[in-house]
Amino acid sequence: MKSHPLFLSVLAKLKIGEISQPIRTNAAWYLIEKIGERPAKKDTQNFKLRARNILLQQKFAIGMQNWLSSLRSQAFIQKYI
Repeated sequence: MKSHPLFLSVLAKLKIGEISQPIRTNAAWYLIEKIGERPAKKDTQNFKLRARNILLQQKFAIGMQNWLSSLRSQAFIQKYI
């Protein structure tokens, strides 16, 4: 279940043990108490690694295209008929 962005922004500003000011949404009023923090999940680390790999693959593909274009522009092709 995803948390409401407003709740996440308020929670990020709180220190452990603090209670937020009342927050009003269309549905109700809320108070948020920050009771602790957990370390980032391993999924976050895997996501970062996957994102890094995707970016490296994209850079490699662009570099290969540039290199092939350079080779083609320098190539001399003569047709004999």
